Amino acid sequence: MEQSDRQLMMTAQRGLRRLDARRSEHALLTWDHSGIEQEEIDALGAMGQAR
Repeated sequence: MEQSDRQLMMTAQRGLRRLDARRSEHALLTWDHSGIEQEEIDALGAMGQAR
């Protein structure tokens, strides 16, 4: 009985890790990156002006 409980627990943990990975991937795909991109553009512009 103890062995099957341990296997069930390991299976559940693997499922949760996969769910977390999918959530992270979804967040990266749907998150609005426009602010970061604009900051990079501004930084590059400032570097160009410094020369």
